[in-house]
Amino acid sequence: MKNIEIMYFSGSGNTEFVARSLCRVFGEKGIEKVSTTRINSKLTGDIVFSEEVDLVIFAYPVYAFDAPSIMYSLARRLQSESGLRAGILICPGDSTSYNFTAAENFARKLKRKGFDVIREDFVVMPPNVFSRVSDCVASRLFRKAEDRVVEIAEAYLGEKKRRLRPPLLANIISVPMKGKNIGDGIFGRAYRVDEEKCTKCGICVSECPVSNISIRDSGETTFGWKCVMCMGCIMKCPEKAISHPLGFVTVERYDLYGLSDSKDKADCLPDKPKGYYMRLKKYLQE
Repeated sequence: MKNIEIMYFSGSGNTEFVARSLCRVFGEKGIEKVSTTRINSKLTGDIVFSEEVDLVIFAYPVYAFDAPSIMYSLARRLQSESGLRAGILICPGDSTSYNFTAAENFARKLKRKGFDVIREDFVVMPPNVFSRVSDCVASRLFRKAEDRVVEIAEAYLGEKKRRLRPPLLANIISVPMKGKNIGDGIFGRAYRVDEEKCTKCGICVSECPVSNISIRDSGETTFGWKCVMCMGCIMKCPEKAISHPLGFVTVERYDLYGLSDSKDKADCLPDKPKGYYMRLKKYLQE
């Protein structure tokens, strides 16, 4: 294995952190050429991989127990391949096996295109909607992510196959969740910009993966109907000028690289964890 391509979709930056970490680890382990490509609306036309590519890894977050809609748009543009090895790396905000449908559903698309899907992996990252974990918990997740990418890289180099198997109920639940895409567009139209804070730097425009944001000649920032609810505009605005009327949906952004470098070893999980924190504790101890 000499040439690896990592294609990733990331709004808030969590999956980008994982993809770049994996890229770095592959390089440290002697892969001659490994590169990353961010999936966004600028990738147009058929996606064709060089004959020199030995492995393609698709990395993305999990939205409502499924892959983001932009991943399925990408799948439709992938040129049919005959046996090109592929891997899937999902980055959910919870370790529940219900999220594994996001890997299984996308794997089906790849197999129909002729890809040989050899691995499906997951790395839990801090959640970006509904609830925000403490910086202490987030820093532990970032450090765990760095350990996980080493394990994943070694598994690929060792030719170890893996499939994530969601429970049957997860597959049933994920079907109606596909209607979420319609709701995302409505959700995105409701973003608001605090004009007193906004400096018109254009970061939200350039960072939006689906080109859904524009700044008019009048200076007004507008949001279209293509939102995929990735939270990138809120997370990456340096002035914190973007908000949403449904404030409970969004969370305060994390300092990705600052938290990943944190040396805090405190046990910040509840003494008797339940639900999410019980699953999280098990994941961190693996």
